[in-house]
Amino acid sequence: MGTADIKLSPFEKYIAKINDNGQYSIIDTTHLKIDPFIKNILNLANLPASLQPSNSNETDHQSLLNLDAIQSPLLVYLGKGGQYYLISGIFTYHKMLRSTKTEKIHLPAFVLNKPPAPPIRKLIMLNELTRSLLKQFFVNNSPDIAAFMSGWFDTSDHNIFATDEWKALFPKIKNKTQFCRWLGLSSKTFVVK
Repeated sequence: MGTADIKLSPFEKYIAKINDNGQYSIIDTTHLKIDPFIKNILNLANLPASLQPSNSNETDHQSLLNLDAIQSPLLVYLGKGGQYYLISGIFTYHKMLRSTKTEKIHLPAFVLNKPPAPPIRKLIMLNELTRSLLKQFFVNNSPDIAAFMSGWFDTSDHNIFATDEWKALFPKIKNKTQFCRWLGLSSKTFVVK
């Protein structure tokens, strides 16, 4: 079977062409806020409350925020009235908010030509959150990981590993045993629906 024979999901199709759907630009962050759909996802697991406050006001300045925005980019789209809406880059955005109370800041961002459909936006944000949580280990204990994942993934009808979102992001991890083995967690202490 050649690569032309592989059927891609709508998410895979969108991501495969994402570079054609926008460009890098410097944006005025006074016109930046979180996309309302994405804000609901973040609130489900109370992510903003889990981000640790710090005294970064004194040590972070424009050049360090620029570097953060390059290393962990802001993914936005331009809405009505010149308002930018954040889809991904939540950790950079949070650091920017902590660091700049009164300064007008311009940061690099990837600006999409138009907002993706809500299911695509959700998968983009879930990819960022799960990458940070599961691949960069910003949390390393089973109960916290389980709490975040339960908040981020809709488990009303299925367990996390059976959700369409999980399958799109982690198709090779099909159950709790594989997940715990991958992260080196105890399957006894990792409890999710």
